[in-house]
Amino acid sequence: MDVMITGSAERKWMSTREAAEHTGFSENTIRKAIRSGALRALRQGERNFKILPNDLDAWAETLVYKPE
Repeated sequence: MDVMITGSAERKWMSTREAAEHTGFSENTIRKAIRSGALRALRQGERNFKILPNDLDAWAETLVYKPE
């Protein structure tokens, strides 16, 4: 689903399934992150969410272990 947000920048929204495939996490983990507020998403209906790839990547980056 392509959506125009601001100006002429076109952004592709991902489903929770696509987000799970992209990150290697389960759909349940993606949904939990959305419900906790850790991952930004657009709600569509009762159970469906759409996620911007940049938001998904930013969230996943917070989970990467970085030794001191």
